Amino acid sequence: MNYSASFLLCALVAWSVTRVYLRWAARMGVLDVPGARSSHPQPTPTGGGVGILAGVAAGCVATGYGAGLGADWLCVLAAVPVLAVLGFRDDRGGMPVAPRLAAQLAAATVVAFVAGARPGDPAALALGVSTVFGVTWATNAFNFMDGIDGIAGAQALFLAGAAAVLLASNGAAPDSLAVCVAMAGGAAGFLWLNWPPARVFMGDTGSQPLGFVLAAAAVLTAARGELSLPVWLTLWAGFLADASFTLLVRTAGGNSPLSAHRDHAYQRLARRWGGHRPVTLLWSAVNMVWLFPLAWLANRHDGHATAIALMAWLPLIMALVWIRRRTAAD
Repeated sequence: MNYSASFLLCALVAWSVTRVYLRWAARMGVLDVPGARSSHPQPTPTGGGVGILAGVAAGCVATGYGAGLGADWLCVLAAVPVLAVLGFRDDRGGMPVAPRLAAQLAAATVVAFVAGARPGDPAALALGVSTVFGVTWATNAFNFMDGIDGIAGAQALFLAGAAAVLLASNGAAPDSLAVCVAMAGGAAGFLWLNWPPARVFMGDTGSQPLGFVLAAAAVLTAARGELSLPVWLTLWAGFLADASFTLLVRTAGGNSPLSAHRDHAYQRLARRWGGHRPVTLLWSAVNMVWLFPLAWLANRHDGHATAIALMAWLPLIMALVWIRRRTAAD
């Protein structure tokens, strides 16, 4: 299978669909209107993540005629339309947390089952429960971190692209590689229109299903023996560290974990630096200069992968503490 061609196809489809959607959303009033908790100054079309999903779908259809998708991947991808529809409803005017969380938990349960969790095996069941909560948290963490121009699109491109490179070096199954290439291509095509200053936002339409598939990819490829969890945790470190640290600090301070806010480190930096682009560039630089080399190292030295993942996370946590203190008055 020609993965370069697949990447370009997915990028082109994502860009084209996003452009069409952008015009439709502006005409129909599907806009993210700035509020007290917003990081953008003017109404902007939202829900553009549909373009990414279209690009991924194009790649998966191409894969179906080439490498073919395994039953586990088909089960995971079947949950994407449900999460996308719920996300779009939220983008159109909000919806209760309960149905969205229920859908995320159900989708994560499917991931746990196809990865090997079984009710009759206590050890497998415990691992399955951990998987459900882990996938659900990663899905929401990705959504929480989609708060400034380009950052979530760049993160998706990095996560899927880096995983594809490492999977290829490990001789992974073609379907795992093809799905990651499709996600990277879809994110690249969308990012062309989402780069600061963004013309369209991903919205929950894209961030929830995309975060879910990226989290599911970590579980499935680990279960298949294609790419270990410590490697994935290294690649995910930037988003998971900021989302988790901010949630813990806010909860400890008596704030509801469900309340909207602009308290993440990336949002604080955007206010301090007066724009989104420097922060998105910084996040991308950390991914490429710090996290990818460590992920590559962890992939090559499996016996030390957990220690390497911890080494990747520690400076990030220290940086988050420093940013919070430096921007406390902002």
